[in-house]
Amino acid sequence: MIAHRKSGKKMFKKTLGLFVLALMAISVTGVVYANLCIDFTMDHTIETGTVSIGILNTGTSDPQGSNDLVWDGFDFVRTHKDVANVTSDNIDAGCVVDRLQYYDKVFFNITDAYPWYVAYENFTIVNCGTIPVFINSIVLTDGTDPAGMLDHVAIWAYVTDPNTNQTTRYTDLSALEQALYGIQIDPTWTVDISIWILFLQDVPLNSKATFEFTVTACQWNEVLYPTNGGNPQ
Repeated sequence: MIAHRKSGKKMFKKTLGLFVLALMAISVTGVVYANLCIDFTMDHTIETGTVSIGILNTGTSDPQGSNDLVWDGFDFVRTHKDVANVTSDNIDAGCVVDRLQYYDKVFFNITDAYPWYVAYENFTIVNCGTIPVFINSIVLTDGTDPAGMLDHVAIWAYVTDPNTNQTTRYTDLSALEQALYGIQIDPTWTVDISIWILFLQDVPLNSKATFEFTVTACQWNEVLYPTNGGNPQ
């Protein structure tokens, strides 16, 4: 009987010991779970797109040392004389696209022009920015022409659409401006334009005129279109 009680006490102590170990195990396990709570952080950087265009002269009809181009009544022909010249300078370096330097301005200089002389100027407009743009206007501005020379020339243009690669002829600057409204220039894309100037028979000699074409480009959802009531696109 006494032996049985001793045996029971031993069992009780053994069982109690196991119970305490179990509690300790649960307690330790609870501490481990608490240490597995982790914070996650999500950082945001927001940048708006940039609007930037550049321009580059790509050639003229009559650089120094070349024979003149004239209108013979039917077509443009090269003469055997070198009287007039068309030169150009790229001014104010702007942006670089595909390793090609573009500028903020191009200056064209036509010297010793005479009746039926033809001068043309090629240039390329590039989208240096990160979002699409539309050319909003191309206008003749900031010039001096005391002799009214520009009233005695014919000006027209050719434009190559970057979306279709088609080249279209426009008979005056107003038509050119309207045509450019519909051309979207995506980043790194270019628009090739050539402007032709034909000096008519009654152009005044011994005179000088200066003028510039100002090209304005806007991000594509800021351009106002006269044809749709002026709603932004």
